[in-house]
Amino acid sequence: NAFCVLGAVGCLQWNLRRCRAATEEVFRNKFSVGIALVQEPYTGTRGVIKGAGGVRIFQIGSEVRVSKAAVIVFDDSISGTLLSDCSDPNNVFVEFMVADRRLVIASCYSEPDGDLAPLGTRISRFVGESFILGGDLNARNIWWGDRRTNERGMMVYDMVSSGDMHILNTGNAPTFEVFRAGVWCRSRVDVTFCTRDVIDKIEEWRVIEDECDLSDHKPICFKISGSQFLRSPSSTRRYDTRSADWEKFEICTLRNVSVEFFLRVNEVSELEEIIERWMSCIEVSCDESMRKVRKGIVRLKNKWWTEALAGMRHSIRRLARRLRSAPAWMVNDVLFPEYLKAKEEYKEEIRKAKISSWKKFCSEQGGGTVWRAIHGVLCKARRSTFPSTLNVNGMIAGSGRETAV
Repeated sequence: NAFCVLGAVGCLQWNLRRCRAATEEVFRNKFSVGIALVQEPYTGTRGVIKGAGGVRIFQIGSEVRVSKAAVIVFDDSISGTLLSDCSDPNNVFVEFMVADRRLVIASCYSEPDGDLAPLGTRISRFVGESFILGGDLNARNIWWGDRRTNERGMMVYDMVSSGDMHILNTGNAPTFEVFRAGVWCRSRVDVTFCTRDVIDKIEEWRVIEDECDLSDHKPICFKISGSQFLRSPSSTRRYDTRSADWEKFEICTLRNVSVEFFLRVNEVSELEEIIERWMSCIEVSCDESMRKVRKGIVRLKNKWWTEALAGMRHSIRRLARRLRSAPAWMVNDVLFPEYLKAKEEYKEEIRKAKISSWKKFCSEQGGGTVWRAIHGVLCKARRSTFPSTLNVNGMIAGSGRETAV
């Protein structure tokens, strides 16, 4: 395993209110985050979030006790481990290795009348460690920007204070917003806490106010910067040699280092300097002559997504912005009914688009068995090969052995 310095790892925190369309919106990863902390996701009849290719989901759930919290990792090179001894369907704790220490990230959901004591016990296990908690605890407190403080808010505040944790919420934008019985209900029940060890690494915590079309809760984004995450040892390749301009590589290399440079070596102590300069020269030549291997964030494309759906989503967001600034009489009589109707039509169009996409896929299969399409994909799959580089005589090497020679 190797450590890789990441400029920043983007994180998303969002209560999805069991909405299927909102859950699929997370998997599209339009925020381009590496880690997502979700609460109340859509789970269907199985009680767990359905997996997706290239994405790892840490969750606990079943048909009896559905998953109400999960940690989703989109960065396919960051390795994490579920801490099953302190996780349950409502609270998921995942361990990530950062340099020589571990970072534990938790996604938590607590019902409005749920017992907070078990969560407090779990948090106490990470006192003095690097720990981040994000979730919907259904607790209100002026300390994280709410307009008032309730009993649960005081309990949560005491809990995080005893754990030497700090509040990351900034500003006063509501994280929960819904129009009920002719009035706006707004609160900041979605909170993010962290221990002292990582407070200086959390940047740009903010509420995304325009994302209110599918869930009553608003998504929260923040970044973990300046960290060395332990990455999976899948590959050490940095450059795509298939796109290399080898002529340009040779010109660049010869421009920076000449043969006489190596002939000047007279002592063993000078070899270290020669090697460092040679490696730096190769890196510069690669940067100028070939593309880097694309790794990291996974963004899934929905085959059924259309421009029409994108237009409907834009219209819903525009209506939501009008709702927040319109007078009460207009909200009750005109805008809110229009907003609800637009949301239902949007969800219905998503359902129709999925069905139409599936029917199109089935009609294109033709004869043969159900495995025919999968067999075709496997036959066309590119096999893993060693990276190719220039050989001594100027020819392109075709294997690791030829490269070494």
